[in-house]
Amino acid sequence: MNDATGLMYDDEAAVFFVGTATGLDESKVRAILRSRDRYHLGFGILPAEAAQEGETPEAIRAQHPALFRPDDMARRFVNESNERAYVVSGSGASVADVTAILGADQEYMQKQGIRD
Repeated sequence: MNDATGLMYDDEAAVFFVGTATGLDESKVRAILRSRDRYHLGFGILPAEAAQEGETPEAIRAQHPALFRPDDMARRFVNESNERAYVVSGSGASVADVTAILGADQEYMQKQGIRD
């Protein structure tokens, strides 16, 4: 959900949009978006209620402390390089696929009015 507008992110619509935009397999799109969500959970952008399988934001940050800089978290600034590094590590996908999928997802969010 966008804090300012109250618009909801539709996971299924995003997967369809991203898959169509990139031509990549749905399972790969889901794995990469799930890894991105875990990064956002660890970062504090997603609420702890979004956790799955007993994970916690603290445990996620503890696995990759260098990717969760306290000053970035305090400013709610997502460093794209750190996000991409986390997603590549968490999904096992190539940098090229992660970059394409995250870019297409940003486009989806812009088209939905969720992101500027």
